[in-house]
Amino acid sequence: MKRKRLVSVAHWDQIGYKRFIRLFFGIIVLRVLGGCKTPEPIVVNTPPETLVPVTRAIIERIGLDEENINGFQLFISGRILLEREDTRPNDSLDGGKLQFEDVHIKEQIIVRDQTPGIPIAIASDNRRTSLAVCFEENEDLILFFTKTNSGPDGYFYLEYTKENTKYGDEKGSLLYGDQTYKIKYSGEYPPYLLVKLDKRDTDRPVTRTALGRLVSTNESDGFDTDTVPDKTESNKSSTPLPPPPR
Repeated sequence: MKRKRLVSVAHWDQIGYKRFIRLFFGIIVLRVLGGCKTPEPIVVNTPPETLVPVTRAIIERIGLDEENINGFQLFISGRILLEREDTRPNDSLDGGKLQFEDVHIKEQIIVRDQTPGIPIAIASDNRRTSLAVCFEENEDLILFFTKTNSGPDGYFYLEYTKENTKYGDEKGSLLYGDQTYKIKYSGEYPPYLLVKLDKRDTDRPVTRTALGRLVSTNESDGFDTDTVPDKTESNKSSTPLPPPPR
């Protein structure tokens, strides 16, 4: 029984040894073949359709100007409420009697969070950069977003005239179209512009081998042959050397 067990163990050891040899040579072949191929670029993507704030660095990177401004899709961060009150008379004359009626109109325009818009114009000077953005079909109805040129990473905030009001959400007023509206928004900072960003970080290895460079025998290597003394003439005029000592 012991002899059979020893034979069995030796048999399994032989099988394991063969498997090890095959695996070892397989790894060597894969590494040799893999070393002959150009490494594939490594691409790291950000989550799709990531909304990021618009900054001056982004505008300068894409080269945004009046020619390509219409292809830049923007979004607004935060909810804006525009309000305007107006009184319109609705007078009439009925049977010799005057009828006066004052119609009080309260108009509200809501721009919801992440509402898409397109820029209509861009203007910049030494102090700031402004974008005129339209969120409606009528291109006369635009909102202005401004960023100071103090740094590349600042946001484009909504531009309006600040006023001291007793209402918490009422911040001031702005011109929308040809009418002046009171503006309301929540939060400490005004709404700002966003853009969808699909960013890819790609590592693309570029490898080459320097072949070396040899001195060309057809060139004089920068020496002027006219200034080099003739060895033949110099040998003729020079004093012969004494014989070597014995």
